[in-house]
Amino acid sequence: GGYVVHVCSVGEGSWSSVTVGGDVVAKVDYDRRRDVAPNHTMTHVLNFALRKVLGDSVDQRGSLVDQDKLRFDFSHKKAMTAAQVSQVEQMA
Repeated sequence: GGYVVHVCSVGEGSWSSVTVGGDVVAKVDYDRRRDVAPNHTMTHVLNFALRKVLGDSVDQRGSLVDQDKLRFDFSHKKAMTAAQVSQVEQMA
């Protein structure tokens, strides 16, 4: 279980035509998607590296991914050591 959130913009004056169960047309911004994709992929690589170094007790708590950066939020039972950080950086 989880959530899928879609952000959209609706043309001016169009809210009255948006109804539950109504049809919508989705358009993908492929230029932006191309720019965001490498950082999105790196969230998966980072999650993998954290689990290899720290074990299965790593829990992803969220992330922010855009074309300029990524932020990966996670929890673990204790702080990472400098050696563990270095291992994860080398893997990622």
